[in-house]
Amino acid sequence: MGIGPIEGASVVFLQGFAQFDTPWAPVMDAGAASSPARGIGGVPGAVAYSLAEKTNLGIHTEMFNDAMFSLVQAGAVTGACKNIHPGKVVFSFAAGGPDLMNYVDDNPECVIMPLSKAINDHDCGKNDSFVSINTCLMVSLTGQVAAEAVNWIQISGTGGQLDLVRAARNSKGGKSFFVMPSTRQLNSGETISNIAVGLPAGTPVTTPRTDIQYVATEYGCVNLRYRSNVERIQALIGIAHPDFREDLRAGVLAEGITI
Repeated sequence: MGIGPIEGASVVFLQGFAQFDTPWAPVMDAGAASSPARGIGGVPGAVAYSLAEKTNLGIHTEMFNDAMFSLVQAGAVTGACKNIHPGKVVFSFAAGGPDLMNYVDDNPECVIMPLSKAINDHDCGKNDSFVSINTCLMVSLTGQVAAEAVNWIQISGTGGQLDLVRAARNSKGGKSFFVMPSTRQLNSGETISNIAVGLPAGTPVTTPRTDIQYVATEYGCVNLRYRSNVERIQALIGIAHPDFREDLRAGVLAEGITI
């Protein structure tokens, strides 16, 4: 999900989780361009709620959904601060309810582009203060992001996540966020941490550690850019669920790393 300047932002790629607070929202400036989260569920709704009182946001994203449309309805989206396609909602496809479909139907405020154009990291990055907001399944303590599969179990596709993360990197004043709950419950009923010492065997890396910037859970938001491995480990343990922090520290020490 990408958001234009917040006073003018565009939003990027979110997949849903329930009951999620958004401690990252204060880090985002007004007038930003962003790519909002793609997906259905609690996280996109939480993101939209947290941005509803912003002004002059701009949307430049892969999938335009009900959560993003709620920002349009709230008057938070004008696109006035976007450098490319100012005043327009830019996306590749829309998925949502009848109000959303009626809005995009023959609407000159909407620009629908092929994915190769809509989420091109160089083009999106021409918007100043571009904000990319993604969710994921798991993050390792060094910042490797898994958003499509865990172990050998495929859950989703890569989507436009990495493109929009890099668009934020290319943007003047851009910021990239990964937003996720600190834990999840398996089908067996077991609760596990979404922050792990390392990604499990067979888990593909969707966004490399070299591209990651902000990571947020309900326990806080940390900036990993330009941090050493030890600094990243300390920061991520600090936003892990308290029930798992000692296990994470023990796992790191078992690998011979002193923190």
